[in-house]
Amino acid sequence: MYSPSAQRVYSIPWPEFFLDAMAILQLVLGDVLQVTGVQCLGDFTFYDGLLLLTLLTLLLSCMLLVNYLLAPLLCGSNPKYFRNISMQGFIVLMMLAYPIVSFKTLSLFVCRDIDGVPYLEADYKIQCQGAEYEAYKAWAGLVIALIPVGWPTVMFIWLYRHRMDFEHPNPTVKARLGLLYRRYKRSYYYWEVCETVRKFLLTGIIVFCGRGTTLQLLFGQFVCFVAMGLHESVKPFDRSVDNMLQSCSLWATLLTMTAGIAIRANSVSAGSQVMLSPDLCCCSTLLSL
Repeated sequence: MYSPSAQRVYSIPWPEFFLDAMAILQLVLGDVLQVTGVQCLGDFTFYDGLLLLTLLTLLLSCMLLVNYLLAPLLCGSNPKYFRNISMQGFIVLMMLAYPIVSFKTLSLFVCRDIDGVPYLEADYKIQCQGAEYEAYKAWAGLVIALIPVGWPTVMFIWLYRHRMDFEHPNPTVKARLGLLYRRYKRSYYYWEVCETVRKFLLTGIIVFCGRGTTLQLLFGQFVCFVAMGLHESVKPFDRSVDNMLQSCSLWATLLTMTAGIAIRANSVSAGSQVMLSPDLCCCSTLLSL
């Protein structure tokens, strides 16, 4: 999990040098309005970012799926190649959009009472009541069903239906779904689903643990410990170097959580000498990459 995501989800007050070094990764996982700078042109709310992100993701997804379905009409000479490219593009889009869409949509359901009035934690200009909020909540619920819940479900169905093709390699299946399974051992063809669930827990469900609290970071640590235990027990990747890199990545995420707790304790206790060293920041960043 990348640190821009950690900053957004866990509200960790990282040092400025670390935030500057990680800013480029927001192009992949960042808020659409924040990355493009559009928010500087007007008074945009959480609703605007949610709508832009979800509509853009769904629009691109629909375009790729329509291209897949209409490949024989759009590219009569070689429709199979066109379908392969469309499916690969759809999978890459889902992998990139999944964490931020999960975080953004689920954040709409996290509110805090202030003087008896519920306000949205992600944007205190918005009250968690009224017709507008209910309409956006219904939209967010639909998107959650389609992407945070729907994508891993569809992924598992695809992989389960084609599990026999992994034993006897099918070139067409490998070209279209290879991004989901070819890195893993045949007995763990479904492991990408497990990774997606881990991302959902760390960037989605965790928003309900109290934004910016130690409890949230402890929950993240617990998820990391479970993920590390599962990974070390089964070693799902086909190549040993991939297993090693995944172990490093999980350790980096755990170090990020631990550093976040230390920073949180330091910000609460003014007299504490707990500091986040540049070495730890650089180590976590490099291992994540």
